[in-house]
Amino acid sequence: MKTETRSAYISDVIEIVPRLSFLGSLRLDHFSGQPTIWSTEKFSQTSLSHRLGFVYQPIKDQISLFGNYMNGFSQVDPAMVAEKDGSNPRLKIFKPEQANQYEFGVKTNWLNKRLATTISYYNIDVTNVVMPDPDNQNNSVQGGSIKSNGVEISLTGKISENLNVVAGYSINHAEVTNDDSFSGYLNMRPESAGPSQMGNVWLQYNFNQGVFIGIPRNRINGAYVSF
Repeated sequence: MKTETRSAYISDVIEIVPRLSFLGSLRLDHFSGQPTIWSTEKFSQTSLSHRLGFVYQPIKDQISLFGNYMNGFSQVDPAMVAEKDGSNPRLKIFKPEQANQYEFGVKTNWLNKRLATTISYYNIDVTNVVMPDPDNQNNSVQGGSIKSNGVEISLTGKISENLNVVAGYSINHAEVTNDDSFSGYLNMRPESAGPSQMGNVWLQYNFNQGVFIGIPRNRINGAYVSF
């Protein structure tokens, strides 16, 4: 098995006016190679993705409003398929999955930059998703779509001289929006979406006195809770 990836990337940030900046980028990827060691067939695919974004600070270094739009892709590995009875086994090559995402939110700094918060909303549409063939369990078809959107909240900061905190909470709604009606996946939540709600809290306390003094900080440095 031999594959090769060649990529080119260009990006730039432009400050239009004070406190308002725009970002633009382009990425070109070319995939080629031999999917399996026994295959004589070679494949070649080229994908172009782009990103646009902005950041505006109504209060410099304290409040930032941001938004971005991004087009991306995910390379799909070839798969072995066959007829219903298992005959005619062959290698099937798929196009990359395509995703379009937009996001906007606000970032804030409090207490002289000791506490930072971020709240954002995102929407992602994925196309060219590979799905099981409802008419043939030995085959996969491409053309499904998945839509997901949600809210993410994060908090990082230094509560005291010795205590640091990182916390986050997210809500995600996802569903299959395009698939064969007989597959049983249409309008359902895909397995790849993970939990619909997720939170975490990480605390770090650095001891500088008492029985723990002298112990390296990376040995006693915190506790993590996820729910």
